[in-house]
Amino acid sequence: MMLGKLALAIATLAGSSSVAAETAFFLQARGGVADMTNFRIDDEEGARQFIAGARWGGVGVELGHLDTGGFTGRFVSTNISGLVLDYSSEVDGWFAGANGRVSLGESPWHVDGRIGALRWSMAYAIVINRPVPSQRFDVDDTGLYAGAGIGRNFGSHASAGIALDYFRLDHRGDVFLDASMRMLSLALEYRF
Repeated sequence: MMLGKLALAIATLAGSSSVAAETAFFLQARGGVADMTNFRIDDEEGARQFIAGARWGGVGVELGHLDTGGFTGRFVSTNISGLVLDYSSEVDGWFAGANGRVSLGESPWHVDGRIGALRWSMAYAIVINRPVPSQRFDVDDTGLYAGAGIGRNFGSHASAGIALDYFRLDHRGDVFLDASMRMLSLALEYRF
């Protein structure tokens, strides 16, 4: 819902703005906080992305890598006395997609958006406080990602901004996983 509102705001701004006309290859680093919502995990952790890509007239392509810290969660049973399950997971993945950037008039400010596919893997552990073996799963799958941001150019080669990205992490194999992750980050970009 939040991404939908952000996309609508960007589309509104783009209607009265000019598309950046430069052609540029770029490298971008993003660092911030990600929050995961999963079966039993509702946690925030540090996360980072490294992206390489190109834009032609404001529209481009990107390849990148995502890495998060360890998300944790806890389940305390109300039916079985003393049963406590501790969950933890880390997300790692490679992504490819399309991106776009729109300048806000003649100012150094711009808005951008991105969408694509994420090939992700997750190390997922369940620790049980009973004499039952703990379980560890290595799950991987492909999901979608999308994001939007606003930033400011500093000369013709560098920019900085903030971005909000959404990652869908579904898996329907031996382990059922229905998760999503949002990442709010500071983005630093260098253009060649």
